[in-house]
Amino acid sequence: MDEVAINVNSPRFSETLDFTIKLGYGLTINSIPEGIPFWIDDMSLTTPIEIGLLAGSYTIRMPSNIKIDQTIYYFQKWENGSTSSTRVINLQRDTVITASYSPGAETGRIPPNDEWTEPDYTASGDWFSGTGSGVVELDSQTKAVREHAIRHTTKSSDYYGAAVFRLHDGKEVNCDLYSRFVFVMALEESFSGIVTIVLEDAVGNSVGRDEVISVLEWRLLTLLVGSINDALWEHIIGTTFDWTKVKSITWYCHFPNVGTGKFWVDGIYFTYKIEGARALDITVVVKGTDPAVPVEGATVVYGHLVGIDPTTNKETYFWMDGEKKITGADGKAVFSGLEPDWYGLKVSAKDFKEAMVPDLDLRSVDQQIMVELEPTSIWDVLLPILVLGGITFGIVIIVEKL
Repeated sequence: MDEVAINVNSPRFSETLDFTIKLGYGLTINSIPEGIPFWIDDMSLTTPIEIGLLAGSYTIRMPSNIKIDQTIYYFQKWENGSTSSTRVINLQRDTVITASYSPGAETGRIPPNDEWTEPDYTASGDWFSGTGSGVVELDSQTKAVREHAIRHTTKSSDYYGAAVFRLHDGKEVNCDLYSRFVFVMALEESFSGIVTIVLEDAVGNSVGRDEVISVLEWRLLTLLVGSINDALWEHIIGTTFDWTKVKSITWYCHFPNVGTGKFWVDGIYFTYKIEGARALDITVVVKGTDPAVPVEGATVVYGHLVGIDPTTNKETYFWMDGEKKITGADGKAVFSGLEPDWYGLKVSAKDFKEAMVPDLDLRSVDQQIMVELEPTSIWDVLLPILVLGGITFGIVIIVEKL
């Protein structure tokens, strides 16, 4: 019962008053660990909490993943066994519910170091051509990340080339946890620039979408995946798609009519998107010999960290096409609206040595970086000529947080 009728009849009043009081119930939301922000309809709250609500239906939305003290936690299940982070409660009595999370890998990437386009891809899955006219091979000459890329060659005239990577059983990707799909592509000029990306789940259902990229250059693409982004994909086979078990990925590169040619795929991984995280900014201040005087005319390029080469333990970046020229007297360059992730910076200016800023953590807060460039000397120019017969500039950087 959620209503109580009360009749008030007193000699002090000239009339009888009737009241109807609606009763509420207690709803307690716990989480493991504690401190998880969530929503009940449009109310933003944090666990653990007990609140009083009127009887009725409420939608509770927990984040699919959340960063707490430098650790990413992923939603696992409710106390009733449900694995969906969104839950509808029909509140008719006092109720206690609990959401359980588990910590994820520190890299937040599958695979962590570009293994799917290196010789050790066989530990995760198999590459093959999706057409009878194509061949898939490792390419150590044309690459964007680490030592190899995957090259697909359409050897005889066809409508498209198709490279397929199929994961081994047990290696499927849960895109409800890893909701960003990232890769780098390049096409020969014989292709139209239209690329269809198709994902297949463990039971053979598939979804796809088209992208348009320029030919004859590397292009970095980040696609939204997972149940929350299902509407962005066209269902090809089946009316439902199991985003928790993505089994294979196919890249279809189309010719204008029919043709032959090569395309490359590299730097492939799935990554997380921290729930509630906003787009972030990098502010770079470039100084020269005199720290009080900014360097005008410097060029700053930012790069997306795509992995760590295990053979050298060095970071590998895909450098973006966009760059910033410092023209103001404040010596600042600002990159705005970036996805939370790891980045690197390259800074160059006339009469100064190029500098690089690696391992820039842009996962949770805006970053402000000051880069102090070291001027080139006459020996920087003459010594390489005398010894090697060519010019090579060294890299020296001094980095400090503002």
